[in-house]
Amino acid sequence: MNKNHPLFLHLHNKLFHSTSVAAYRKIKEDGFIKPNIGNFPYSHSQSRGSCASRLGVISLFDFKVPIRKIFISSPPAWYNVLLAHEPVTIIIELNRKYISEKLISWYRMKDSAGNTPCLLIPYVEVGYPEPIPLSAVEEYIVVLSENPKEFGIENGKLLSGKLLDKLEEMSKIYWDIISGA
Repeated sequence: MNKNHPLFLHLHNKLFHSTSVAAYRKIKEDGFIKPNIGNFPYSHSQSRGSCASRLGVISLFDFKVPIRKIFISSPPAWYNVLLAHEPVTIIIELNRKYISEKLISWYRMKDSAGNTPCLLIPYVEVGYPEPIPLSAVEEYIVVLSENPKEFGIENGKLLSGKLLDKLEEMSKIYWDIISGA
């Protein structure tokens, strides 16, 4: 992904959380995005060792930083984490005005970790210390992992049940094919 990629152009200057279809179902049920301190299945193998998990905060991406910092490595370190949910990733864009007061910057998360080794995506990963209500959601971006240039946007506080059912069905078919079932 580069700075001209359609998905990046859509996400630039935005604050968001990335999740799987199954995890979104739980978020919808609870009405909140909650920190994962081991109480939910981890979406990424590295999540267990993440600074967000160790600090007990919600991992978010903040693309309101200079482009040179977003693309500090090639491929960008955040790319595989952002789109790690196969076959579909749900990106939840958040309205800054609802949560910016308590947002924990990358620098503060890094400092808070101290000498404890943990994973933190440079410059763009930030944290939030408490559950985020779905009223803070601006939009949902549904991304196909195989082709991130193909994505759909759904405005509103919740993804429709019909769309969620289709995404779950697609995920089941994908994993059946992968597992040879």
